[in-house]
Amino acid sequence: MSILPASKSPDTGATAALKLADALTAGGLDIWNPAWVGTDYLKITNAPGALSELTISDAGLVTWEFRPFHGSPVDTREIARRAPALLGASPAEISSDPTPRPSRVALKDDIAQRLRACGLDVSVHALNVDASGPYCEITATNPAMPTRGRIQLAEDGMIRWECRVQENDRAQGAKLADIALTISAAVAAGI
Repeated sequence: MSILPASKSPDTGATAALKLADALTAGGLDIWNPAWVGTDYLKITNAPGALSELTISDAGLVTWEFRPFHGSPVDTREIARRAPALLGASPAEISSDPTPRPSRVALKDDIAQRLRACGLDVSVHALNVDASGPYCEITATNPAMPTRGRIQLAEDGMIRWECRVQENDRAQGAKLADIALTISAAVAAGI
């Protein structure tokens, strides 16, 4: 299948994006447009039950974001079980657990501990507090494979993987073919 650029007037789209961004900003929302910072944007259109998007910056940073929308509670332990593969780690130490979900904080601590058992460096960040407790994200890196970047996991099942593209054989970063294979495998597994 050939990938062709969408046919549109750049002036109309850019003008509409700026006006919409201004209106949304006036409404108290923070807006980011990848085109403003020299970033390319890709959307995986056939990721079953999920939104799956990539941004690639001019500086060579690839960010892949995967957000499931199943309509039922996301099994964050299952997400955590599959996520280490993005960093080149073995998820063998993480098993699915059918026990009832613990509280938000306990769940994050449980997932963080399981990721650490895979040899990952892990930190937990509380981002917001509501009636259900703090909303947290987990960030993990693989010290054995720093070129694989980092992952962020959120309780809604979101996974964000960031890594740098290897520009030449002597540069640090992941090869584009490896990034593509990793993302393809993760989407196929329904991460």
